[in-house]
Order: sequence, then C-alpha cells, then structure tokens
Amino acid sequence: METQSPLPSDIWDRTPPEARAYIEALVARVDALEAMVKD
Repeated sequence: METQSPLPSDIWDRTPPEARAYIEALVARVDALEAMVKD
C-alpha cells in the first residue's frame, strides 16, 4: 500500500527503515483514532 509520506521526500528518503515503519504505524493509529472521533 503506497501512501504519501508524512515528511518531505528529501527527509523521508534519508529516514532509516525502522523509523519509517514506526512513523507509518503512528500515522495509521492517528487515522484510526480520528475516524473513531468522527463517528
């Protein structure tokens, strides 16, 4: 699943894969929580 990166591409490209995975998990969690609040 390809999504837009949460950081500018030049920074995202230098971000270690482990940090990217963590950031993506946090973004997914925020998205889920926002969806719960909107309901």
